[in-house]
Amino acid sequence: MKGRPLYDIDLSHFAKQYPLRQRGELCAQNERARGLWGRLQRKDVPGVILGDDVGKGKTYVALALAFATLASKQRARVLVLTHSRRMAKTWAARWEQEVREMVARCWTNRFDGDWKPRVTTQYDAFVSALKSTSATSAILFASYDTLKRFHGHEGRRRRLLGALALVYRAHGVRLRRQEKLRLVKAVVPDGGVMPRRAESVDEAAALKMLRNAFDSNTRDWRPRSHQTVQDFLDAEAGRGLKVNPPIDLLVVDEAHKLEGRRRRSVVTHLLSGKFRKGVWVTATPFALTLDELRRRLREFQHAACARHRYGSAIDKLPLAAYERAISDRVDFQQRKKLEKALRRHMVRDAWDNRKERRILDWTGSPAGDALLPSIILERVISNIMSNGEHTHVASVRETLCSSWRAILCALENGALKRFRDDPWVVRLRKVLNDDSVSLDPKLREAVKQLTQLAISGEKTVVFTHRIETSAILVQELLDSPAIKYLDSKFRCARRRWGGLHKLVQQALKIPTRGQALAVAKVIASSTNAPEKATMDTVAAWWERHKEALEAQRRSAGSYKTVFEFLEAVAGKGRQLPIVVRYDGKVSGVDESEPDTVGSDRKFNLPCAPLILIASRKGQEGIDLHHYCRRVVLYDLPWNPALIEQRIGRVHRIGGCRRTKEPVEVVYCYQKGGYEETIARRVKQRCEMMHALLGAGTWLDRDREIDDLDKYRMTFPPFPT
Repeated sequence: MKGRPLYDIDLSHFAKQYPLRQRGELCAQNERARGLWGRLQRKDVPGVILGDDVGKGKTYVALALAFATLASKQRARVLVLTHSRRMAKTWAARWEQEVREMVARCWTNRFDGDWKPRVTTQYDAFVSALKSTSATSAILFASYDTLKRFHGHEGRRRRLLGALALVYRAHGVRLRRQEKLRLVKAVVPDGGVMPRRAESVDEAAALKMLRNAFDSNTRDWRPRSHQTVQDFLDAEAGRGLKVNPPIDLLVVDEAHKLEGRRRRSVVTHLLSGKFRKGVWVTATPFALTLDELRRRLREFQHAACARHRYGSAIDKLPLAAYERAISDRVDFQQRKKLEKALRRHMVRDAWDNRKERRILDWTGSPAGDALLPSIILERVISNIMSNGEHTHVASVRETLCSSWRAILCALENGALKRFRDDPWVVRLRKVLNDDSVSLDPKLREAVKQLTQLAISGEKTVVFTHRIETSAILVQELLDSPAIKYLDSKFRCARRRWGGLHKLVQQALKIPTRGQALAVAKVIASSTNAPEKATMDTVAAWWERHKEALEAQRRSAGSYKTVFEFLEAVAGKGRQLPIVVRYDGKVSGVDESEPDTVGSDRKFNLPCAPLILIASRKGQEGIDLHHYCRRVVLYDLPWNPALIEQRIGRVHRIGGCRRTKEPVEVVYCYQKGGYEETIARRVKQRCEMMHALLGAGTWLDRDREIDDLDKYRMTFPPFPT
């Protein structure tokens, strides 16, 4: 590698549209990219973890490293692996649209040539893309969920038959064909016809596997040996993929999700030795357990440049001593040593939540009839636990934290169905009915607060854990007289501005009538629409919003102009109701779209929708920060990483937060019950995950650590 290519890309290119403080945050991205690049250039650092908080711009930092790799070598290849096909396309769009504008002009033509992104959604297409780019520069995007299917059941059976042919050499035992087939079926039990022909395998690896996994006395697999056999089969399948020359940079997004065996095998077997350097991207590195963190670091030994002693050096890190010190609540004497060692492999930038966020509570206090369901449900859970039935207790608690509608669903088809004959469950079913659902104290409080915010023109995203809760929230909000009045007000404004589309078209020089009608609809549905429609007022309104809309157009990736983007999102047939849903299945009661693809884009416009009710489907991969700085955690999952992901949809660089208007995080819970205990503990867990390396270790053990400053570590861009 040669030159200083990272000085030819500026990640703060779009900073002019942001407040002064946020411009500095974008400039800091350049520093992190350069710090990571410096580590990668050291021969003994085969990979690094980019562990910035959610919303800190990890995607662009990683793509800057991809640019530096391509720009510093005549024929270089970069592979970006995401957790889903949709995210692979999102990364590719950001490379093609935004990174292209961030680089020096001398490089832009390359984005139309060999740097044009290639997105593959099938394994065969991925292999073809690798072959076709072997002699050129290229940047490839795929998902590790797609690649984890790099060998099918038939191939696994044939390879295992090939290995079993070596049993005599390994153990001096001859197996009949029926015995071999029985052993194969024990490892690959899925249906299909057993192959007649075995496939040749690496003899040394097969003999090692058989000596460890096969018991010659019982003529069967040893207990707990299936993992050994599966690893052998993965390695054999990966050996069949030839990548020459190796990929210069492998970027893995959401690297914490590699914990699954099949996903992890993409790096440890399929691509092992086939990439030179690696960058693992994860917003929640501290949420990993210490064992998981060690595994992420050890995976860099599969880089082609990793030295033979790399794995043993990772094993020698004093992570076990660190864990003991925290468990015993004593000082960790080797903190500086561990911090220095990890800084070679990790960069992390975190939000200062004390300044960046304001924590609020929406609490509903039950009274009268509203007390009964909570009291009875607590008795139900007490009965379940007293009978030793701990299964599903956690999900029952989360249902309690969700809504009465979700409890009804749990009684019919969920966690409480198996206890339907319990007398307290029978009583609970009688107390809870569709007529009483609106008496839910938490639901009433949330509807009241959300309605007031909508009337004042504020946008809010609400995260729920249960689809039933999303549905009842939307229903209650749309039944609110204030929301009905606001909706009728917007409808009148849309009719008025629809008749003024020619004025809008002339004022903004919009090329087509359809695009002008879409812009007029957006203006009419905004809370700061001009009182008088003139050329000057329309131009002034557009000036306030064009930068944010242009940023969304770039992220969308396939629109040449911002007017074309607005027509696609808010044009003819595209409703703009006050409330929408985003749950991956249904779009909301007022929308004509068959799915929720458009709900997040509509919410990002400077107009209605003002309230977005999102399920877990919305906690990753979408940006909701352009006009929203408030997130309501209606349901409280125990895992703080999920909460950080949800908050991160609005707490992002470039959002509408200000010094005096930070991001508002609202914990919504019912006061005076177990739900209040959950809220308190979840807040402690979020603080712990933000500050404590390996916090997942103690979260798994259901323990909170109070004295965090004793063990806090930092990972700046440039190691000291």
